[in-house]
Amino acid sequence: MNDIFLKTDSENIHDKKTVKMQIKGDVILQNLNSIFPEIIANIDKHDNIHLILNEITELDLSAIQLIYSIKKTCDSNNKKFELVLELPEEIELLLKNSGFEKIVNTNI
Repeated sequence: MNDIFLKTDSENIHDKKTVKMQIKGDVILQNLNSIFPEIIANIDKHDNIHLILNEITELDLSAIQLIYSIKKTCDSNNKKFELVLELPEEIELLLKNSGFEKIVNTNI
């Protein structure tokens, strides 16, 4: 089992605090607990949230729930949310076949 990695970069764009959070590795329940507090802290501190998932080796339902939770939190706090997914073909196909095509198309 691989680990999960979270990299954050903050900047000000047009007087708005922006954070880019890049998640890599095994995005599964056991690993999400280690990065969740940092994700929430960054959402609290920034106006624009860019979530990038790439180099993903595993993805489970808890990861999808986390993405929806981040989006709902941003929406309820009038924050801009952008999701960029660069998934391996087999994970993308699994999501589409499981009814999560909306996630793959990043139209959440």
